[in-house]
Amino acid sequence: MALGNSKNLRNDNTIFVDLKFAPNRGKEMVGFRQIVSKTPRENAKEGERKFDYAYQTFDYVEGEIVNFRVKDEPRFDDPNEKELMGYMTVRDVGETVGPDVVVRFPLLGQAGRKLVGLIAAAVEARAGCVHIYTNFADVGAKLGDKVLDKPQAYINAKIGDARGEKLTPLYYGEDGKPLLKEDGTPMPLPMGEKVVVGRKEIWDFSKADNMVGQTALALVEHFRRDEQQHHDVAAGTEADSDSGGDDDLDLEEAARAAMR
Repeated sequence: MALGNSKNLRNDNTIFVDLKFAPNRGKEMVGFRQIVSKTPRENAKEGERKFDYAYQTFDYVEGEIVNFRVKDEPRFDDPNEKELMGYMTVRDVGETVGPDVVVRFPLLGQAGRKLVGLIAAAVEARAGCVHIYTNFADVGAKLGDKVLDKPQAYINAKIGDARGEKLTPLYYGEDGKPLLKEDGTPMPLPMGEKVVVGRKEIWDFSKADNMVGQTALALVEHFRRDEQQHHDVAAGTEADSDSGGDDDLDLEEAARAAMR
């Protein structure tokens, strides 16, 4: 099963979800959210929403990460501005194989930064199947000795399934190699820094964003090479099995056909 809830396992036909990570807006805004219905609004005026949506939010996505890419897209809250969005494709590896699940997420958001590191950690570990999950803790929940005074959300990943070994986010440098501490463990993202802009104090995450950007570039290249290798193998298989000896065989078209 590629997509589900820890308390309500099900095999939906969806292949597209958005990673939501806004604990202040409640538990339904933390997790992998799927649109389950889209209803036109009657008499919608100019500038108003044209559709009403119904959603379902899942706690985890599980399977093999088979692709990662980045797109520069208009912001939902301001179409005149753009932001980098990551797309992770997860392939079901269960006994009953379902459709691929594509997870869309803001690359430089809090959860997005960590998810990029988790993808890199899975790639570096040659993890195969991974279990990527979110947790939500409401006000009053106790974490260790601390009682939360505001909602908190977390995203993590384990190798295999929910019982597997937990992955530590990993990031790459400009040379495409893992950034490690002296003891060989992954280097964490730099903390945000408070800066003053126009007499207003804000948090600056540019150092962390640079590391995430470098890692994203390395991941895009990794999966591009992996896809090319699959195409090359498919093309070679088609050529070897062609008993007609057709010298005009289009290997590129054969590869596309094999991958459909």
